[in-house]
Amino acid sequence: MARKYEVKYIKLLLDELGKTTGYSIDHFGFGRMSDEIFEKLNVSISAKYIYYSLHNAVKKATNENDLLNLSPNKVDDLAKFLEYENFDAFIRAFESPIHSILLSLVGDYYSYVRKNTERGILLQSPVQINVLNNKVIFKLTGPRWKYEGEMRYQDGCLFCLMQAESAKTFHHVYKIGKSESPQVLMGVFSGVSSANDPIGGRCVLIRKGIIPEGISPLKMTIEELVSSSDDNLKKLGNYFKNYADNNLKINTASGFDIDDL
Repeated sequence: MARKYEVKYIKLLLDELGKTTGYSIDHFGFGRMSDEIFEKLNVSISAKYIYYSLHNAVKKATNENDLLNLSPNKVDDLAKFLEYENFDAFIRAFESPIHSILLSLVGDYYSYVRKNTERGILLQSPVQINVLNNKVIFKLTGPRWKYEGEMRYQDGCLFCLMQAESAKTFHHVYKIGKSESPQVLMGVFSGVSSANDPIGGRCVLIRKGIIPEGISPLKMTIEELVSSSDDNLKKLGNYFKNYADNNLKINTASGFDIDDL
């Protein structure tokens, strides 16, 4: 069943196809786009369809708010080629632009938290921050699970509720103020331990390249970091040095009454 689309949005879609592929907005360019769409998505959208049903229809329209009857499957596939979930997500990306502070976060990082034990061990996990469907997505690869969540900016802080396929979740909050492209972010995390107890503490996010490469998760002792010849490792170790400053946990809950305190 056909769906009605405003001319201005179809024109925007065609313009973005041209920018993304580098091909001209004409029959030749649409032929090249058609080939790339098939190669990437394994769906067939002919150059003839793009030229006559989209391009020519836009040119003939007398008003940008005029409506075109088009196949939603084909229009959604064109948006998917541009890395959007569907056409509606494509439009949202242009009507609700991402905050510049969030966009400035895109890149590769390491996340650091102190293991929730008296023994001084620092956990390092690689993090990727990128844009997907007009959202800034935080992806953390832990020793056991991969976590993913959308980042939000409010009141000078970054918020991310991330979840693994196992449904295990953690919440991170980082202070950023009005800074863009920060190298280091300090924050706090909260979640549930392997023993199913609430835990929390400090977390640090550092852009890749500031901390030496090749350090393995679960093998970074605070003692080694503090005595390191590398100034940045030493600063990292000192920040996480004291257990009481970095980790929170509750008393053992047995009766769930006032005597547990």
